[in-house]
Amino acid sequence: MRFCRETYKQSPDTVAAHLNININEYQEIETGKILLTKKQARQLGKLFHVKSDYFYKAALQLDLLLTKNEIIKIQKEQIEQLKQQLEDLKKTVSNKAKKTSN
Repeated sequence: MRFCRETYKQSPDTVAAHLNININEYQEIETGKILLTKKQARQLGKLFHVKSDYFYKAALQLDLLLTKNEIIKIQKEQIEQLKQQLEDLKKTVSNKAKKTSN
């Protein structure tokens, strides 16, 4: 979206107005925070003289990529938590082994 907008020398305000949305919502769409609707994709296609599928498929791909990145982030956090739990368990077992050997 941004590439087309900049290529056609359109401001975010102009494109937002064309989509009948406010600038904040437009910026969220352009950055991938919210997903572009099929209707909006059709409107963009007309504005930039490209097939509406171009925008909709790109939006879906971006959404998928962002979702994957969020899943990876969550999994890394979970791995760190599990590592800490493992270390805590090792310490507990080691302490119990010391107590029983005395």
